[in-house]
Order: sequence, then C-alpha cells, then structure tokens
Amino acid sequence: MYLLPDEKELISSNGDKIILTDHRIIMNYRVWGKAYQIAIFLEDISSVENLYRNNLYYLGSALFCLFIAILNMSNFSTPAYLYFSLFIGTLFLILWIKHLYKL
Repeated sequence: MYLLPDEKELISSNGDKIILTDHRIIMNYRVWGKAYQIAIFLEDISSVENLYRNNLYYLGSALFCLFIAILNMSNFSTPAYLYFSLFIGTLFLILWIKHLYKL
C-alpha cells in the first residue's frame, strides 16, 4: 500500500486488510489470486450508521411451534397437527436465519 504525500497511518486491523489513515480508509482483499483495493477519502464520508437488527419474533414463533409439535407427538389419531406445527416451526426458523444473515 502506498501512502499519499503527507499521509500517516493511524490504525490497521485484520492483518492490514482495513487501514485507517488521516486522509482515507483503505480496504485490501484478494479474490482468486487477484488483489483489490478500495479507498474512501474521509472528506467524502458524511455519516456512518451501524445498525444491528434481529427479529426474535421469528425465533420465538419457531420454538413455540416446535414445542406444540413435541406435545402432539403422542397423539397418533391426528398426526396432521404434528406435521402442520413442524412445517410452520421450520418455516419460522428459516425466516429467522434468513433475516439474521440477510440472505
């Protein structure tokens, strides 16, 4: 990495993958053997927001449906409740994982 004239490195992390200087932020990475570098000048950044969201309603609904499925496992006369609650519980679990990892 080459620094601009009159530029000083302030901090680096992740094995020099992300470097903060007094003029810019630099990210270095490799994909399939090719080296890439992204640089953003600090004067171009107006604001940065780090937003963490996690929807626990999906996880709670999935656990509730799976609990209902466990309760219905001994009821062999109507297995539809077991299959329905397993299906809905699995669906809520997939939605929670999708929302968690932004897939």
